[in-house]
Amino acid sequence: MPRISQLSTEQPGSTSDLVVNIGSTTRRANAGQIVGAIFTSQGQLPYAASSGNSTFLNPPSSNAILSYSSGSSAPAWIVGSSGQLFTVSSAGVTTVLAAPTSASFLFYSTANSSVGPRWLTLSTMGAVFASSNSVPIFTTVVQFDSSGILEVEDGLTAVDSGAWNAATVRIGHNMNSTAGTTIGDSNEGVLNVHGNITGNESQADYEKKGIFARVHTADNSVYTPGSSRIRDAVGIRGHGEIVTVSSGRAWGGTFVARAHGTADGLLVSLETELDSSGSDQPDVDQTDSKYGVHVVTITGDGTAGIYINRSGTAQWHKGINISTVAIDRANSSDALIRYGTDFVINSSGHLGIGKLPTVSIDTTGGINATTNISLNSSAFAGIGVGTSGQILESTGGIPTWVTPPAAAATQSFILSNDTSQAIPADSWTPLNWNVEIRDTENAHTTVSNSSRVIIPTSGTWVFGAQVNLVTSGADRLIQIAEGTTTASTRITEVSFSGANANTRVNISGMQYFASSGSTIGVQVYSAGSSNEINTGTIGARFWGHRLS
Repeated sequence: MPRISQLSTEQPGSTSDLVVNIGSTTRRANAGQIVGAIFTSQGQLPYAASSGNSTFLNPPSSNAILSYSSGSSAPAWIVGSSGQLFTVSSAGVTTVLAAPTSASFLFYSTANSSVGPRWLTLSTMGAVFASSNSVPIFTTVVQFDSSGILEVEDGLTAVDSGAWNAATVRIGHNMNSTAGTTIGDSNEGVLNVHGNITGNESQADYEKKGIFARVHTADNSVYTPGSSRIRDAVGIRGHGEIVTVSSGRAWGGTFVARAHGTADGLLVSLETELDSSGSDQPDVDQTDSKYGVHVVTITGDGTAGIYINRSGTAQWHKGINISTVAIDRANSSDALIRYGTDFVINSSGHLGIGKLPTVSIDTTGGINATTNISLNSSAFAGIGVGTSGQILESTGGIPTWVTPPAAAATQSFILSNDTSQAIPADSWTPLNWNVEIRDTENAHTTVSNSSRVIIPTSGTWVFGAQVNLVTSGADRLIQIAEGTTTASTRITEVSFSGANANTRVNISGMQYFASSGSTIGVQVYSAGSSNEINTGTIGARFWGHRLS
């Protein structure tokens, strides 16, 4: 038999034969049999027990991993139970992280000298946040409901559950701080948003917002005045509500523009913008009306639609200021202020009371002033209210209330003739008056010269006469004259010809007398033939009245 060193080298396989000695007997065995000779059962693993010596590691039960530790200098099986995790501790030893209860969160931490993964159990619905000591915490204040809605609340019971449940994000907080003794001690907020703008000297317009809300609608909603069907797209809606007390205070919204310390600039507490490319609608309460601010009462009367007040000693320089180019003047209904047609100030500054104004002050009723009416400081210092019977008088300066002089007693006379009177041809004949219907100043007498009336008081007098001529004829004339002859001063005259018989003629006139004592009378002229005056107040009548 050749020596082993004389044999050629070849990699043996598991079925390669080897010569082995078993006791005193020489036998043939393959390579697999030689290697497996040290194992006593299935699943054993060999390892070096010491230098030049090997042994095997028996198989574990199910759910085990192989671990080696320098402390024991030998491999070992680590058996875990359902849900456990194998980790390496800080000492280099593989350990088991026990399975948590249901709904747990795995995190890694180095806090409190304990390095490794940990379980954080989520007891109920909530959210996990990092704490200040690098250990996450679980809170039920922030949670998602069964519909996936984010909810941040601390046990709040919503007053309006319908609005609360309809929200995509819900934020609630019970604000129950102890009553403070100093202003601001009890301030609380549900959602605080704070932003800082550093000076960047921007050369372009910009707008930086703390909160930006936008709602788009594609719902073709038609507004009908008085209808309860309302479909509104609302960017932001705020409610401040008094619920169970009878003397609380609530604001739907408060907007503050503040300049701190010595800072200064343009401040606007609230700005509303209207951006529309739709119709130009000048009238209110239409399906396409457009409002900058719409103030509405829902249940119960409101005290004031707009209330301008102050806090502390600060005051407003102007309550309401309207730019002269802000109000349209193209339509008759355009106005600065309008309360139907009861009160209107139009875009030209005209005031209308009870109607749309067309002049500076236009009213359908009177003006009842209980105090002064100041019209112009340069011309009127203020006109008070006069007493009963006074009149407003101006002699070129400021009007004043004065008591007018007592009106003069009415001075008048009315005369007639109850007998006929013959009128000769071709001469002026005075008419006689034997009946005094009225004669307040004894200006006439029936005893003598009954055709004459003596003017008792100077002034302006108006006269009238009525004459009925019995027969027709050529020219006939009637005059009221001052004097007793044919050369008398004629006050007024009327002439006529060819008229029928019983023609009734009326004549009137006015005369100013500088003094009393003038004689007035009525004269008749019948050309070519005589005539006659009928009797009674219809046939002949003469009257006079002093105007002033």
